[in-house]
Amino acid sequence: IGKLSLLVVASALGITTRAANVQQLPGHFGGFSSDGGTWTVADDFQFEEATVIGGLNWWGGYLNTQTRYDQFSVRLFSDDGGGPGSLLEEFTVGPISRVATGQFVNAPGGYEEFKYSAGLATPFRAEAGVTYWISIVNSPRDLWLWEASGSTANLGVQRSFDAEPWQSYFDNAAFEMLAVPEPDGMLFVAAGLASVTLLRRFRGRPIPKVRGASR
Repeated sequence: IGKLSLLVVASALGITTRAANVQQLPGHFGGFSSDGGTWTVADDFQFEEATVIGGLNWWGGYLNTQTRYDQFSVRLFSDDGGGPGSLLEEFTVGPISRVATGQFVNAPGGYEEFKYSAGLATPFRAEAGVTYWISIVNSPRDLWLWEASGSTANLGVQRSFDAEPWQSYFDNAAFEMLAVPEPDGMLFVAAGLASVTLLRRFRGRPIPKVRGASR
């Protein structure tokens, strides 16, 4: 059975062999205060296909260049009429990588930009075509900005002030949801199931006799 055949089997079984990331790159024109106390920011996303999320990247900077202590919290909400609904997951992330990009949150000059990266201790399966809201906050208060994105897809974040109801706001936040690559082992699973199918297909048929063979 060729690799193409295995891919056909995998597709028939609902096994995704390719997964795309959701990406909203930084815009370098400002950001949102998101400390989980005074302000909490969330942005929406969705995948075209069912996808397992294994990690994420996001971009931001510090209002106080002397304070760069991070205490990130990453939460995932359902969608409720165009805003964050019920809490689905409060992710355990770490370790978190923080790298200075050489750019600025509000170019030119302004606050130094950092790219943050982290894996999820427990990957999350996002269903196809379903809207989710991701919220990233960093304590202490009023010292960190979640950078805005230049992306116009699903434009508009939601903000909550002092834990009050969510309110619509402008622009998007800069983040990237990282899909888990499907391992080659999925093809072996498909191959195994294909073999079982072939065995069942031949089950019950008489064993052909070979000339000159004795039993």
